[in-house]
Amino acid sequence: MQNVTVSSNYQVVLPRIICKSLDIHPGQKVQVFLYNNRIEMIPVKPIKEARGFLKGIDTTVTREKDRKNEIRQSTLYEPETYTIELTNTGWHIM
Repeated sequence: MQNVTVSSNYQVVLPRIICKSLDIHPGQKVQVFLYNNRIEMIPVKPIKEARGFLKGIDTTVTREKDRKNEIRQSTLYEPETYTIELTNTGWHIM
């Protein structure tokens, strides 16, 4: 653990060893928040770095038998159709 000093502008300098281990570069954004009475900082990574991180994940979901029937029945449902008419007294749904 290393100590840092807070400047008069409430700025801190992160130790180089921490920046290297987390791959933090000058100008990079970090999220800062208060958690359990302490300050936490999380490096913000570009969304492009997340591409493919779920590759190979099993996306199949085992459902209970009664849930499978509900899904089949809901796909057969046909919504009712309505006619909307504008008259001089307002909108009417038929």
